[in-house]
Amino acid sequence: MTHTVVAMSDTAIHPFRIDIPQSDLDDLEDRLARARSSAQLPGQDWDRGVPVACLRELADYWRTEFDWCAKEAELNAYPQFQTEIYGLNIHFLHIRSTDPDALPLILTHRWPNTFVEFTKTIPLLTNPTAHGMAATQAFHLVIPSVLGFGFSEAPRKTGMKPERVARTWVELMARLGYDRYGVQGGDLGAYVVQEMAIADPAHIVGVHIDGGIGLPTEADIPTMTAEELAEWDLMQKWQSGVNHHVLLNKAPQTFAHAGTDSPSACWPGWSTSSTSSPRWQPISKTPSTATTCSPTSPSTGSPILPPPPPGPCTTAWGTTVSPGPEGSSWSRSASTPAAPH
Repeated sequence: MTHTVVAMSDTAIHPFRIDIPQSDLDDLEDRLARARSSAQLPGQDWDRGVPVACLRELADYWRTEFDWCAKEAELNAYPQFQTEIYGLNIHFLHIRSTDPDALPLILTHRWPNTFVEFTKTIPLLTNPTAHGMAATQAFHLVIPSVLGFGFSEAPRKTGMKPERVARTWVELMARLGYDRYGVQGGDLGAYVVQEMAIADPAHIVGVHIDGGIGLPTEADIPTMTAEELAEWDLMQKWQSGVNHHVLLNKAPQTFAHAGTDSPSACWPGWSTSSTSSPRWQPISKTPSTATTCSPTSPSTGSPILPPPPPGPCTTAWGTTVSPGPEGSSWSRSASTPAAPH
């Protein structure tokens, strides 16, 4: 699949729309149809990894029922943008609240997720009164795609650590005209927003982090509640799986070959953190109603991996990142920043 990079200059901000050409969708369907399944190893369900039946069901759903065209339209319901920062094109959503006095808030997604993980929270944070919450809880949202994720350009050299991403986000907020804002992130995003607080303390008014990695020990068990003990059991299952962080840190190019050439290989690659249970919750299926997306043009990215269907692979713990809608606007220009280190 191709990825067309929008030519940009300096601090210009350009509107962006997801527009996957039909040729890419046809290629995806063909690869899924021709996918070869491995033999199921002896063992119980997820004891040996992703079950063959689960992967077949997911691939069949993706090929015959998942409606990318409808999902693309939902994601494009909110304006999106690209801008060049430190020589790389950054994709982001910018959703202004209905309250002009709302606090600007930048949200940084997790690994291996995308901006899509925030779509269900957008209406709650931008228009809280419509959902029974106080007007003081309103936010102007900025939701960038981390470099190399979604529709942001991938780094061209090594060294893109959280502090460099943080400085890129600081420049993005300045470019949008925000001199007082909050930051939020979890997992990968948690590392980024901590560095943002260090890089821009004069303008950041608060930091919210979720998904921290501080883990309890066996010494804490006697004081745990029933709910905490249940979470402890889940943590033990998670830690008994394959350490995907080590695998991806040591050999990312190796995994890239399989994931790029075989769409069926993408999801098992994400699921290696647990060999005892799937990491997805059941979702409702939406039958496909379109055979082509209209209009089509040179690609600006590749189709997002869809959430899995109910079945043998959707009975246990974890979270589902299911695509949903989004939107935006901006203001002010910023002085030329120094490149991050």
